[in-house]
Amino acid sequence: MKRIFPYIALVTTLFSCVNDLPDFSSNDEFNIEFGELSTRALVNSNDEILAFGVFTDKNTGDAGTSGASTFTDYLFTNEKVWREDKNSDWDYVNKQYWVYNRVYHFFAYYPYVQSGKENGVSAPVRTTINSNDVYQIPFETPSNATTDLLTAYRKVETGILSNTMSPVQFDFAHALSKINLSVAKNILNTNNKVVVTSVSLIGVKNTGNYNCNRHSNSAEWSVGGTVSNFSRNNLNKEISTSITTVLNEGNEFLLIPQSLTDNTIKIQIKYSFYQEDGTYAYSNTVEVPIPSATINKWEASKSYVYKMTLSAEQNDILFLTPGINLWDGPEPTNSSVIIQ
Repeated sequence: MKRIFPYIALVTTLFSCVNDLPDFSSNDEFNIEFGELSTRALVNSNDEILAFGVFTDKNTGDAGTSGASTFTDYLFTNEKVWREDKNSDWDYVNKQYWVYNRVYHFFAYYPYVQSGKENGVSAPVRTTINSNDVYQIPFETPSNATTDLLTAYRKVETGILSNTMSPVQFDFAHALSKINLSVAKNILNTNNKVVVTSVSLIGVKNTGNYNCNRHSNSAEWSVGGTVSNFSRNNLNKEISTSITTVLNEGNEFLLIPQSLTDNTIKIQIKYSFYQEDGTYAYSNTVEVPIPSATINKWEASKSYVYKMTLSAEQNDILFLTPGINLWDGPEPTNSSVIIQ
């Protein structure tokens, strides 16, 4: 009988080890939390993200089982995550807890939409496109073209040895393109006052679906065929022979990424011309196609500045080399544009 005791002790130890695994599902210590955003990717530096939406797919089984690649446990479906101000902690209603030895795919977007469409953004939906599981965000550029659409992806693997779990952090990236104009007057008009009163982009595609892969950091635009015009009026921006940025921060055009190869998008500038003695002479409008030789498409998370010289008396525009920069925040991986 004495020989049985070591085996009993061994079995007892094994059960003890199993029982020592963290019981994530019943301990507030393992509540899923959201941490400080790693980047501030808003169009206006004075803005802060105070709410965003979250979706989460979790696999249903351990590694080596069929459930390891089955992500049908939808913990969050358009869950609103919010905070009172930039110094507050994030909160949400539908509390969820970590489960050990699982893989989580988190997707977040801004601005949050509970249902329907707000400011051009529709609530995302889970769907499948060409055998790819995606979150699809229908989008229509609002008339003021100032809605800033942001998305983020984060993969988390809990393992079986974790005693604590860190809050989920997101790196939001811009889904749209930011467009600005910089204008100089011709040196022949050095002594003449030239004031830009409005600028417009004519014939811009204004609808599309942003399809974000549910299990990786990749996304692509499927752009619709409808077009619209977008304007900034009452600018009263006096220009010189040096390049002058026309639109201030927060007033740029935020537009759907799209192809420019058909040369159908035009820039329109309205301006007033003054004599050398300062007296008003006339107002005029010049409209020219955007050249696609240098930039043949607008891409997500990119900032474009079209630079040009305005020959007021000839009523003509000479395009200079445009500026292209990565918009504040990370660039979406494998982001692409599909024209329907």
